[in-house]
Amino acid sequence: MSASPSVYVLQANEGWVTDVYVSDFLAGTSLPIAKTPQDADIVWLLASWCWNHISPDILASKPVICTVHHIVPSKFDVNAFMMRDQFVNVYFVYTQETASIIRQHSNKPIVRVAHWIDSSRWPITPRDEARKRVGITPDEFVIGSFQRDTEGSDLTSPKLEKGPDILCDLLERMSAHKKITLLLGGWRREYVLNRTKGLGLRILYRTMPPQEVIKDMYASCDLYLCTSRHEGGPMCILESAVMRVPIMSTNVGMAPDVLHPTQIFDPYTWDFTMPSEDAISYSHSRALERDPVTMIRAYDGIFRQIFSYMAERGQ
Repeated sequence: MSASPSVYVLQANEGWVTDVYVSDFLAGTSLPIAKTPQDADIVWLLASWCWNHISPDILASKPVICTVHHIVPSKFDVNAFMMRDQFVNVYFVYTQETASIIRQHSNKPIVRVAHWIDSSRWPITPRDEARKRVGITPDEFVIGSFQRDTEGSDLTSPKLEKGPDILCDLLERMSAHKKITLLLGGWRREYVLNRTKGLGLRILYRTMPPQEVIKDMYASCDLYLCTSRHEGGPMCILESAVMRVPIMSTNVGMAPDVLHPTQIFDPYTWDFTMPSEDAISYSHSRALERDPVTMIRAYDGIFRQIFSYMAERGQ
């Protein structure tokens, strides 16, 4: 047994943030990387929904760490969870909410971990310059939302865990007091687009923009709104914070770990107070603490501890 266990990282190759995490981890880890699960000392199910892409015989013969990004209680499939749980030795989670749900169904160890963000990919960008490139005038009040909001099954039903209904309720209230430009990004935004018809908003929608455009979209915002009900992240919190974009968020996911308390709000009692410069600076500093070098070093330490512990127990 080596002091530095080799790790196989399961990825989905779906263009989601987990693929970025795999690339970052492979580039930054000090641990040996196995090219196949059978050659690894540890199998890391980072894309845990793809766990059955690996042979059950291999999973049963290796220490398996499973990242559960988040759980939507109303969609939680206990049978599917228990099927995978028989192969899992340790869970990685991002929030206490996720840990609490897992604990109801499994006695496996749970480790609270954190997302990281590379600030060099999300630089602070002058607002006026960004707006010129996006097509927004200096005097517009821009609210941003770049998260999917519609279920894929019918492209009309709201993806309620993302809170698009809450976002639209807010926009209805706010538009009665001021003129708003709504800047939307991402795919499956049909629910919000349909709900906001007739509100008199100027709506700019970029379906799947490249990151260079997304950076300008963030920088163009006077305010970014995260209205989710359940999240492991979302990454918009770290991305907004590291770019010093004013953001208000529901008390979800990593929000209480990154944002200033005044940036966490009840959307139905919020009086439209904007985040202060002090709050923005606080969140910016908290986001910078989650740089990949520091965070991946911490992951490496966790992997070593888990492998050493399991080796001592003969697992």
